[in-house]
Amino acid sequence: MRLGSSICAILLAAWAASGAVSGAVGNTGEDIPRARQEQSARTSPASLRPTILDRLEQMSPAERRRALAKLPPARRQRLQERLARYERLSPNERSRLRQQLRRFRALAPDQQAAIRKLNNLPPGRRRTLRQEANGLNRLSESSRRERMSSPAFHAEYSLEEEEMIRGLMDLTRER
Repeated sequence: MRLGSSICAILLAAWAASGAVSGAVGNTGEDIPRARQEQSARTSPASLRPTILDRLEQMSPAERRRALAKLPPARRQRLQERLARYERLSPNERSRLRQQLRRFRALAPDQQAAIRKLNNLPPGRRRTLRQEANGLNRLSESSRRERMSSPAFHAEYSLEEEEMIRGLMDLTRER
């Protein structure tokens, strides 16, 4: 599973959740007036609103270029690299990523922040936390509770890392 072994999902989820980027590639002016779009955004759950990936996929190449041109050069470059990585994914991996993005947007703000902090960790530590979250997701509810309340678990992970693991579990849990 190429997607699971990379941090692509977390990077795209954090990127898409940032308000700075979504404004630049949101409404292109042809469809919904901005005030109605903002009202809709406030009244519908985040997990049901179209993601930035959904909007970008629906744009023509010319619309996408215009939207990306509005971004500062460094941000545009990062976004183009992420889009290129996304476009190299298989249809199943893209679908899984979009689902994870919707789950990310439905998480509480503190869990979203914890997942974003994951990117600041060294690669080996990120891998350890992802493996722990995946392992916990494979356990029964009682075994998961037991593991997460054990002294060994608390000794191995800081409180901040435990919150990252919880967020990752919610993000990657099969539904």
